Amino acid sequence: MATETLAVLLTGEDAGCDATCVEETRDNFESVTSGFGHHHLKCQAIRRVGEEGLSGAKVIIVPGGDVWPDSDDDEDSCQLGALGEKGTQVISQAVCEEGAIYIGICAGAFLALEIEGFGLADKVEIVHREIFGFAENGEVQGYIPLKEGSNPVPELLHAMKPLLEQAWYDNGPLMECAPCDDIRVLATYDGPLRRENYISEKMSTKVKADTERAWLEEAPKMYGKAAVVACRVGKGVVILMSPHPELSVDCHEVLPHLAAAAREWATANFGDEEDAAA
Repeated sequence: MATETLAVLLTGEDAGCDATCVEETRDNFESVTSGFGHHHLKCQAIRRVGEEGLSGAKVIIVPGGDVWPDSDDDEDSCQLGALGEKGTQVISQAVCEEGAIYIGICAGAFLALEIEGFGLADKVEIVHREIFGFAENGEVQGYIPLKEGSNPVPELLHAMKPLLEQAWYDNGPLMECAPCDDIRVLATYDGPLRRENYISEKMSTKVKADTERAWLEEAPKMYGKAAVVACRVGKGVVILMSPHPELSVDCHEVLPHLAAAAREWATANFGDEEDAAA
């Protein structure tokens, strides 16, 4: 009997991991009970990764939530603070040296760029922070279509195909990167974003009109920006996901299938490198 692939989902509502994102992601993985995409899922508190390690996990999923603290007093209530330096080293080692797959969704994508061992901060740039990803001018959320990226990995693109029709966006990063063999843009935002929950019924007609006009001027900044990026990091792979597949309609198999496809891609590519070096 084949050994099940262990996937670890990091949790902790008091540590920047949104409870709804965690629950929906867990349901996504548990819905695939056999065959391609099947994993044994374990939930682990993000603040205990440094102490406990990852139990040899082949897949690490970091959900949406909060990466950075709202103030200096809340440093431990965000993903980066709760994970700590030791925790980031554990994750970096699992990916770079042990060939694990890291999937960061929204906040988890932001977090990946903060993990020094991944070396991605200079390769992937977050743009238009004043509007997208940081909610400084109100929440930006709603459904938006994606389109195939500039240099996708066919197997990974196939795994996330349902997400192309309509992906749920909720203040995720807009990414720009120079495509290369190690940085592959799987999908970009195609627009338009059907923005929700940003105009209050209590607003006056003039304020509503001004708000809508301002949004129409900002919205095009989103189009063409990278939404899903796959990065080869050491022996493993880091997947940066700006939208939320776990919250998107008819996408419950995207995350487990993407994890399985990424493992195959990492194994194939690392095997090719070893053959070339021999």
